[in-house]
Amino acid sequence: MTDAQDPTLQDATLLRFAKAALAAGEDPQELSWEDLDLSDPEQRRFGDYELLELLGRGGMGVVYRARQERLDREVAIKFIASNVADDPGMIAKFHAEAQAAARLHHPHIVPVFEVGSVDCLHYFTMPLLRGKTLADVGRLP
Repeated sequence: MTDAQDPTLQDATLLRFAKAALAAGEDPQELSWEDLDLSDPEQRRFGDYELLELLGRGGMGVVYRARQERLDREVAIKFIASNVADDPGMIAKFHAEAQAAARLHHPHIVPVFEVGSVDCLHYFTMPLLRGKTLADVGRLP
């Protein structure tokens, strides 16, 4: 049975959404997992990772700074955006992005450590790079 078919994992994710929504005074039906309250230890947990800080959002994903517990290291973890998380084509693109980056070896390309899904949420992890963003240096709008 895959995690997408496991109702226990799906229920755990829904519980996180509901708790975050209620804490924010919002309707749980309208809150995405991207709006988790990171001050709540239960909502910071994601598989082998502890989500520490939201780093950025884009059209296809959301990136957090996280600590990978088994290896005791900080990583960047990218999740597929909730607005496209049910679209099989977008999920395939998301995984293709991770696989393409994992096959490339170049000093200017961030490698991929892991790709997978937990609680039906697709993700991949990369080294956490500190410093300025491309937007900070004027290379992105």
